Amino acid sequence: MSPLADIIKSIGVDAAAVETTGLPIEEVSCGNSFTIVPVATRAAVDAGQADLPVMRRLKSAFPGDHVGVLFFSAEKVDQDVLAYSRMFAPGVGIVEDPATGSAAGPLGCYLVKHGLADQAQMREMVNLQGVAMGRASRLHMRITQDAAGAVARVQVGGQSVKVGEGTIDL
Repeated sequence: MSPLADIIKSIGVDAAAVETTGLPIEEVSCGNSFTIVPVATRAAVDAGQADLPVMRRLKSAFPGDHVGVLFFSAEKVDQDVLAYSRMFAPGVGIVEDPATGSAAGPLGCYLVKHGLADQAQMREMVNLQGVAMGRASRLHMRITQDAAGAVARVQVGGQSVKVGEGTIDL
């Protein structure tokens, strides 16, 4: 199997749902590396299933171990949502994460690089993540480019809610 076929198999989506986007699979890092996989529809994203043995074999082009695979669709969900995604990272103990801030920056860079975000959208992109696991999260991304069009600044934000608390007695 080719590395791209392994990546697609690792997230359990139909290869045609990736190929029909006409976009590449790329690994992007803003500190932690993520393999970014475009998928044609929200339904195809929701249908994904982590194939943990295959995912654990994926290799990173960046130093260190592979962190995760974020797969997304640019299919319209809501007026202000630019991307709809899921993220699997079993190598660091996370089968699926409902809100991955460290992957939102790389996703924003990918969206800008491949023309999925125009100049106005670059200032306020929203990624909807965690829906399939019942924990919908809205991650905000802002990408600033320099005069030559290179990414100069990546900002990620959002809101959080407390889901639990505790103490550890030593």
